[in-house]
Amino acid sequence: MYSKQIIDRFTSPINSGLIKNASGVGSETYERLGEVAKVYLKVEDGIVKDAKFKVFGGIVLIAVFDVAMDMLKDKKIDEIYISEEDIASVLGAIDVDKLYTIKLCKDTIEDAVKDYHKKQKKLELLLLKAQAMESTNNN
Repeated sequence: MYSKQIIDRFTSPINSGLIKNASGVGSETYERLGEVAKVYLKVEDGIVKDAKFKVFGGIVLIAVFDVAMDMLKDKKIDEIYISEEDIASVLGAIDVDKLYTIKLCKDTIEDAVKDYHKKQKKLELLLLKAQAMESTNNN
C-alpha cells in the first residue's frame, strides 16, 4: 500500500506541466516499464526559479517527480542534489522495487541541467560574436 503522501502527490501533483522557453529540458525513459519522464527548468541568475515535470508512468513515479520539483526551486543550478532520503522524508518509505523512480528522476534532472549549460554556452558564443561584429563595425 502507498503512503498518504504518495497518494496525495499522485492525485494532485503541484508541479506537473511544462515551462515554455525553459532554460533546460531533460528527458529519460525507463524502457523496462515504458515509463517516460521530462523535466523543465526555468533558471534566472543561476537559481532554479521554477521546475515542472511531465511523466508517463505509475503512482510512485509521479509522486517522486512532484516532490523533487519542489526541492529544486530556489537552489543554485550547480548545487542540485536529491537523495533517496530527501524523497523519503516527504513521501515516506518507498518499496524497494520502486526505488528506480528516484534514479529516473535524478537522471532526468541531470539531463535538464546539462541542457541548461549547453544553452548557456551557445548564448555566450552568440554574445561574443555580436560583440566582435560590433567592434568590427565601429572600426
